[in-house]
Amino acid sequence: MQDKESLVPRDWFQKGNADIKTVEILLAHDGDMEIAAMHIQQAIEKYFKGYLLSQGWELKRTHDLVELLDYVIEYDSKFENVGKNNLYYYNYNIKLKREVLKARRDG
Repeated sequence: MQDKESLVPRDWFQKGNADIKTVEILLAHDGDMEIAAMHIQQAIEKYFKGYLLSQGWELKRTHDLVELLDYVIEYDSKFENVGKNNLYYYNYNIKLKREVLKARRDG
């Protein structure tokens, strides 16, 4: 994916795979668990977007895993079994980290 976000599902799956590879490297070398968790969130987001694009979904700028899961369920109800509570946890942690980073940057 270049400057403009790709509409090709395969691109999103490849980026998700790269995030998972990063997690594997971090875990193999006692890396930071928070950074690993962030990459897991990113991978889930990219896999969801890849799947959705493969179904004809119009790409939306969101990082909200629960929102993305709701879109996925619209295409395939089998995904209703995915635990939303875990996705709420990831959403909360990512939003919190962004707020902390912004506060540090803004001083």
